[in-house]
Amino acid sequence: PKCKSTTVSSCPDLDVVFLLDGSGSMNSRFGTHPNGYYGMLEVLRDWVRTIPLTGDDHTVGVGSAVRGGSFRMAFVQFSLEDEYWVCKNGADGCKKSIFWWWGGTGCKQPRLPAGKTCSDGRLSGDLSELENDLDWHEANFMADVTYMASALKDAVDIFHDS
Repeated sequence: PKCKSTTVSSCPDLDVVFLLDGSGSMNSRFGTHPNGYYGMLEVLRDWVRTIPLTGDDHTVGVGSAVRGGSFRMAFVQFSLEDEYWVCKNGADGCKKSIFWWWGGTGCKQPRLPAGKTCSDGRLSGDLSELENDLDWHEANFMADVTYMASALKDAVDIFHDS
């Protein structure tokens, strides 16, 4: 566990859901990065490695007993009109569609390597899960249109279900 400053430890724990802009507008060169999407993920990766996390994995949910200035978070990528993407564990998922019954495309993206787990579209305070989420999002940049409504709905669901 990381040491916490007395300023931070007196704060309540905080749950944060990041909406990652996976649109084509993030596909342009950004400083030393090949595109803005990778630059954004690098900043998030650095931040995740430095903040105090709860240490709870995605399965803990509301049962977390950690108190005092720690974080749990989730990442949702938006771009396509009827879909949002989160890293999913297991054989059947990496892509969610809110309109899957209208022809959602299902999982076409690479899965995590064997033995690795991600937050499964839920809040997590586990560094390994969060780094795996960011690795997955880096490998699965949508680079398409800009449509955010589906991801906003998923962010609400993550808070509700975690």
